[in-house]
Amino acid sequence: MKLKLKVLRPFKDKNNLKIGYEVGGELSISADTPENVARINDLIARGLCEIAAAEAEAPAAPPADKDDEAALATVSFDGQEHPLAAMKVALEAVGVAVAKNARVPAVTKVIDALTEEQTAALAEVLAA
Repeated sequence: MKLKLKVLRPFKDKNNLKIGYEVGGELSISADTPENVARINDLIARGLCEIAAAEAEAPAAPPADKDDEAALATVSFDGQEHPLAAMKVALEAVGVAVAKNARVPAVTKVIDALTEEQTAALAEVLAA
């Protein structure tokens, strides 16, 4: 999943100091690694960016060890059904840890344990 972040305050890229981001600009970061998720969370926590949109990336090929039923699994949140993989990424984006191999029951349990603030943030990420 890729997240598009809207720049709220100007800052320089930590990896390349020659790259600067201006207010109103967009930054697109893939949330496929823990490092990228940590960077996204850091930019949001410091008030430099906010999530503008979330784009689901189509997998190149279905994993050989997963059956079709697991690939089509959905999780219910706020009266809507969301794909399991998208929900895991959205939970990571709001700072809630979920095991990579977690199935629907485990993710549902994590969602039920969210605070009101985390629930609002999750709804905002999923709406984008």
